[in-house]
Amino acid sequence: MKIAIIIDSASGLSKAEAEKLNWHYLPLGITIDDKFYQDGIDVTSKNIYDFFNPKSKVQTSATPPALVEELFEKLSQENDKVIVFPISKHLSSQYQNLAATAMKFKNVHVVKSNKVAMLIPLALLDFEKALAEGQDFETSLKKLEIWKEEQKILLIPYSNDRLVAGGRLSPAAAKVAKLLKITPVIKFEDGQLLRHAKGLVFDKVINNMMKELTEESKDKELESTPVILHANNPQIDEFIQEFETISGSSVFVGNIPSVVAIHTGHKAIALANNTFSKESSEKLQHVLNSDL
Repeated sequence: MKIAIIIDSASGLSKAEAEKLNWHYLPLGITIDDKFYQDGIDVTSKNIYDFFNPKSKVQTSATPPALVEELFEKLSQENDKVIVFPISKHLSSQYQNLAATAMKFKNVHVVKSNKVAMLIPLALLDFEKALAEGQDFETSLKKLEIWKEEQKILLIPYSNDRLVAGGRLSPAAAKVAKLLKITPVIKFEDGQLLRHAKGLVFDKVINNMMKELTEESKDKELESTPVILHANNPQIDEFIQEFETISGSSVFVGNIPSVVAIHTGHKAIALANNTFSKESSEKLQHVLNSDL
């Protein structure tokens, strides 16, 4: 069976990185001060902050329908199955738009996504691994839509400025948070962003969340790898070393996807426990490091 895989830029991969995995790509849109960019092509999670400043007006948008239909039509003719794995259906209109277009093609399946960032490519690499090991297609496909209860992702913004600019936090609340040096912690769970905790001083909150994730993994006896994603944080090497010391293992490192990072702001950190296979994690880390 010939299968084509499509991801979008909310995966955190650029088009070039996706192609290294033999996957196809749909860029989400980012408009900065009235100029439109294709995410993952014109801008990436590694250089997004070169294109705007804290006062910039920024908007994100779904992939243009014409581009989606063109790619679906081409791949549906060339393959037995086409699997599309977009940003979480709770975070964007992307899933709904893709699902509507897919109805025109009998062999195009859009995953009812509850994932974002590195969860998408890791889940797909495990999907490909399962197929290679002989698991049937339908069983492997259903697993892409399952949220692992033991999976935990915590997002810690360095500043609330972009949350205010995007309407996700009121100016009054942000002013109080700044005066009290409050750092919010946002949990990504089953495709949604939820309040998790708050603390004082960014670096201390990072340390506490690292300890929380490590302790939970040990208590639940999880076979997991600590993960740290960042939005061009200049202290990233220090945070990596700190997480390695706390967890006692090597850390998976990547960037927060551009379409998320422009809302969380520069220097934001995301921490997680990666429960996907070691083989998939190493393969993805190799792709992310290959252009360094």
